[in-house]
Amino acid sequence: MAEASKDKSAAKRGRGRRGDGPGDASSERPGLAEKSPPPGAVKMSWWARMRPYRPFLCQWVLPLAALSASLGWAAWAAARRVYDLPRFQVQASHLVIENRPGWLHAEAEQGINQKAFRSASYSIFDPDLTRRIHEAYEGDPWVLRVEGVSKHFPNQVKVRLILRQPLGRVHHGTQQYVLDRAGRVLDIVPDHASAFYGTLAELRGIESSPPGRGEFWQSDDVKSAIEVLDALSGHGLLVSLGVLGVDVGNLEGRADPTETEILLTCPGDVRILWGRPIGRYGEIPVEEKLVKIETLMRESGAEQGVDWNVRFANGGIIRRAGPTQTASKR
Repeated sequence: MAEASKDKSAAKRGRGRRGDGPGDASSERPGLAEKSPPPGAVKMSWWARMRPYRPFLCQWVLPLAALSASLGWAAWAAARRVYDLPRFQVQASHLVIENRPGWLHAEAEQGINQKAFRSASYSIFDPDLTRRIHEAYEGDPWVLRVEGVSKHFPNQVKVRLILRQPLGRVHHGTQQYVLDRAGRVLDIVPDHASAFYGTLAELRGIESSPPGRGEFWQSDDVKSAIEVLDALSGHGLLVSLGVLGVDVGNLEGRADPTETEILLTCPGDVRILWGRPIGRYGEIPVEEKLVKIETLMRESGAEQGVDWNVRFANGGIIRRAGPTQTASKR
């Protein structure tokens, strides 16, 4: 009996030594027990672990890396020198409008290019060159639409533009304001500008103040004059007549209600008594006025110092006694 009691006590002590209970992981899966590093062990650095490869690194890898960096820097420096060479610099004079319209004077083209070119020069190697020039032209009042920009070595850029055509000009102070058919100010040039701007019909008798470049001149006097010029241009008469000016100084009869409100002046001291602004009642329609002008052109021939009355159906040629005498019949 005493031996049996000793065996049971030993078995209990053995179970206690194997673990704290059936839920203890170390008692069921001894392999999961955490292993502690051996005493005195030191963690090796990256450079220490690379010790077997140090000769190879020092002999091959590092020299090759240094050589690559040197070659890269030299290539960059050489490319930069080529990038900045004068022969590869694009200036405003190197811009070419490919589809240049016949009415565009060379000096006017140069002015358009200069205003659209916002920098003194660009390198032909600039990756943003075509985008910058495209955006610069889009913001210019002369340009209706940019159809393309292309680079041509060594320093030329060609552009394809749809331009707004100038229709008339207004002299104000010491400057000329160039207008298109919508009354937009395409350009502001000094009085001593080239003869190109002088060929445009001058709007006279304008009392309103001018707007800035790219803005619309929206006063009634400017609108009335531009509408007449546009009607003549659309009928092919603006060039054939050689209109020198459109006088709207008597608009609304402010100077004399019995006289024509709009007066056109042409070469040979020929004056066209247009009458009232387009759309106003009391006179023949604009289409009939244009036909009458064509008829009077054939009838008068090269006769000078005459007035053409196109206000009414029975209007015709009025011969003046002198070049400065006002016609009695309007």
